[in-house]
Amino acid sequence: MYLQTIVKLLIRIFSLAGLGFYLKHKGLIDDKIQQGLSKLLVSVFLPASILASSGMPLDRSMLKQLLSTGIITTIYFILSTVILFIILRYLPNNIKTDKQNIIMSLIIYANTAFMGYPLVESLLGQQAIIIAVIFNIFWNIFFFTAGISIMKDQRSIDLSSIVKNPATISSIIALIIYLSPFRLPEIATTILTDIGSMVTPISMILIGATLSTIPLLSLFSDRESLSVALVRLLIIPSLGIVLLRFFNIPSLAYQTLIVLLAMPSASMVAIHAALFEKEADFATRSVALNTALFVFSFPLILFLMHL
Repeated sequence: MYLQTIVKLLIRIFSLAGLGFYLKHKGLIDDKIQQGLSKLLVSVFLPASILASSGMPLDRSMLKQLLSTGIITTIYFILSTVILFIILRYLPNNIKTDKQNIIMSLIIYANTAFMGYPLVESLLGQQAIIIAVIFNIFWNIFFFTAGISIMKDQRSIDLSSIVKNPATISSIIALIIYLSPFRLPEIATTILTDIGSMVTPISMILIGATLSTIPLLSLFSDRESLSVALVRLLIIPSLGIVLLRFFNIPSLAYQTLIVLLAMPSASMVAIHAALFEKEADFATRSVALNTALFVFSFPLILFLMHL
């Protein structure tokens, strides 16, 4: 069953990316339009999608699983950032700083929303979606603070981005609403869902548009992109299986977290790399490559976790 879900999801991804490739090739998307769509994505569509997720009902029996998810997610983002920073900065390599920063971001931040939500729901059921929501709220908080600072090569985290970045603000508001007894009016949730539904097509179209300028055979000849795929798709989820079993966290939280950790690199990394003009071609190649390789790695991870 999960193989069918993966195949359908990959067909959607590559169809939308193919459309972006075609539109850019035909000149229907130029650099100005691409830049504008990127800004709309991170400033309007993504925040709406995050706020829409706050409308799910809170199950009191799930509080322990949600607490475990929040703690583990925080530890994951902090530890992975520190470890990768030490490895890339202090071990001998010939990789320039901007590319090191993008490699860190590609490995740390996975596509846990667009690809994660449908796979979690298909494999683990609706209740697991609540855990995925908590994970993605923390994902957004870390990405739009520490992640952005890494990609910009800032020496410290710009905490002011919490109040400046629409996605970060919406993540915090969504968490507060979700944990409270209050919910947004139904019409507001519907409107936010409609706007947020644009995240998937726009992000994939933008990836395809960027790919139109990259020779496709170069995807499989880039040693650094292959290394990113190895760590992102196999090493991180395998370590997650070992460590989370050792700490004996609740079963549903364990399964959901492993599925999310097994996702390929987030397209948001490539989009922001283009916005900041930091190794955009490399980031796009890496996202495309490990998204393609995901169809082979994910069944292996599910086998290792005995799902």
